[in-house]
Amino acid sequence: TDCAVDTTFGTAGKASFPSPSPTELQDGVIAMEVDATGRIVASVAATLSGKLTVARFLSTGAVDPTFGTGGLSQTSTTDGATPKPWALALRSDGTVLVAASMQYSSQVGYWAGFIQLQPNGQLDTTFGVNGFVSERPNPNYVAQPKALVILPDGSAVQTGLTQPGVLVGSVGGV
Repeated sequence: TDCAVDTTFGTAGKASFPSPSPTELQDGVIAMEVDATGRIVASVAATLSGKLTVARFLSTGAVDPTFGTGGLSQTSTTDGATPKPWALALRSDGTVLVAASMQYSSQVGYWAGFIQLQPNGQLDTTFGVNGFVSERPNPNYVAQPKALVILPDGSAVQTGLTQPGVLVGSVGGV
């Protein structure tokens, strides 16, 4: 409350994002949420492998060993897209919903999409098509989700920016 570093959190007030290798994480945390028990769920913007990477921490700042493998969940799409997370939301049962750009190529575009993880960090293959939902905004458009909300009925809405890709002209609509 006094804005001093809480040295009881993690190691001297800092929690370290787990990584399967020293070079896997290519960017910092882009989205995070805290659940009702104080656990922190976070995703990184980019990885060397191109996998969606999400970690969960206990309220103490320690990595949650019950989530994914050693606190880390990594998953790939089945259609060759590289998922880039932009926002995430937690359902009341601990399910993690991620709003992502599904990056294909400049000719195909970057599609807006959702990825859902079970409370244990495993891909929820009952969601969408094998855990993924993607929507092509228009030919060659780039979609960048910026915010995500889960509505009371369980449906979700993401908002963000779409703009023409490299083969088309200038910035488009929201």
